[in-house]
Amino acid sequence: MITYQIIEGAKASKNAKKFTPSPEGVAMANIPGWELLIDPDHVTSSTVQNRCIRNTFCELVSGSINLGTFANGQKAFNPTDALPIRINPNLEFPIDAWSLIFVAKPDVKTGVDLNTIITANTYTADKITPSVAFSASTTTFRIMKGGALSDLERRLTYTPSVPLSEKVSVYIVTGSIANGLAIYQDGVLVASNSNKDLINDQWQAGEWNILRGARGLFGMIGLLSIDLNDPLNAEYRNQMNDFLMQKYAIV
Repeated sequence: MITYQIIEGAKASKNAKKFTPSPEGVAMANIPGWELLIDPDHVTSSTVQNRCIRNTFCELVSGSINLGTFANGQKAFNPTDALPIRINPNLEFPIDAWSLIFVAKPDVKTGVDLNTIITANTYTADKITPSVAFSASTTTFRIMKGGALSDLERRLTYTPSVPLSEKVSVYIVTGSIANGLAIYQDGVLVASNSNKDLINDQWQAGEWNILRGARGLFGMIGLLSIDLNDPLNAEYRNQMNDFLMQKYAIV
């Protein structure tokens, strides 16, 4: 995803290099604060490209890149019990204001371990780490303090009317000092609170991972250093949600 500027009146030779912006670039490159965008269309056998930064690749900590497809044919990361995946984005998690966006159709997991989208490498009681996950049954979606399963460790919980494993959705999860925590599903605010406690552990580069413990189909995953729940960013949030719903044929 590339941002570019056209300077009025500029001239170039006929041999000047040409480029065509990607659909993602056209749809979302104007949105500020991009830190990470990974995409199952841009992977190698052992790395995932961070499309926000040229020639930057996220290494696998463990597992392998197993790909599947959504119903409309778009590629998906497809971690399973036999083929799990754990991606190290190797960048700092923005703690003052952050937004996690992703497309998912999570699977129901056996046992009680969470179906995690982001999680820290370790967890210490009373600390707050980057942690966003579905419950194993997919009957709840949570922003957690860390790896613990206790209800006391939940910072915000969304309980839908049907299990989230039943459909593909766009999720936008946000946190900031100014606005607390929020969860959006397919453009609708489904949970929020005024919890403004800052992430204070395991947020530095290399200390948190993506899709560790996840099971199901996962499309694009992005991280921004702005709060998309802030009223000033509502247009950006809607713009991003509309593009992803169209790309993955979500109704």
